[in-house]
Amino acid sequence: METFRQSMTKEGLGEYIKQQIDLGHSEENIRQHLISFGHDIRKIDTAIEGIIKPKPRQVQVGPRQVAKTLKERELSIADYLTMWVRVFASPTAIFTKERKAARLPNSMAHLAIAGVFGGLIGGLITVISTIFTGASTEALASGIGISSIFGKAGALKSFSHILVYPLVAILLWISFSALLHFFSLAIGGKKSFRTHSHLIAISMSPIVLLLAMVSAIPNTCVIFIAYLIAGMMWFYPLTIATKVSHGFDTVKAILAWAIPMIVIFAYSAPYIVSVFATIAAAC
Repeated sequence: METFRQSMTKEGLGEYIKQQIDLGHSEENIRQHLISFGHDIRKIDTAIEGIIKPKPRQVQVGPRQVAKTLKERELSIADYLTMWVRVFASPTAIFTKERKAARLPNSMAHLAIAGVFGGLIGGLITVISTIFTGASTEALASGIGISSIFGKAGALKSFSHILVYPLVAILLWISFSALLHFFSLAIGGKKSFRTHSHLIAISMSPIVLLLAMVSAIPNTCVIFIAYLIAGMMWFYPLTIATKVSHGFDTVKAILAWAIPMIVIFAYSAPYIVSVFATIAAAC
């Protein structure tokens, strides 16, 4: 395996990839095969891009053309939803592609749209539940997760989720991304906070959407179970996002988020104990 990796020059890598594409293999299969032999994912991606993408012509671009190009790159709600599904279906491909879109406004857009969309659906769930079943929002006063912000607010006020969830999601994303990136650098990651934080934002967005919706359910146990399941689901795309950002292997990528997670849990131990006590009493 080591001989195969060392003997392949930059030109040889490109030629090998071209041969495999001509044979009908997908980019993702080629990428994973080369990664398994120890090749750097950044060199693989560069070689693939050089083969499948024609070199751009050097043309002068005026202000109107720039504005038109930026406008054409805008994503619809359907585009965002499709991307969030692909976060679990084909994370390596979507994260590799989205590295080029690593900008603060793009990152915040993912979280804001997920929070607003989830908050809207959650508000509708609460309204419908209150109208047709007479169920109260007792679960919102349980102190579980972000839902504790609203207390016994009532059905109409639950639409404040639309404002609060995006804000809370963005604040959590900024703080966690900084912490995770610090530990990633400590174990040999490359200095690319913008890319890493952007991919973390994409990985978080479907989780934010899910939690914003289920937090409106008037049942403390259901909310808690949903939070646990969502958290475990997030570990998979988070690991892939870290691998793509820093070129880590799987073990290093897991360590990069596991270490700060342990630190957070240790620091928050008293609060976690009180939450579990609340859940035990409610269930």
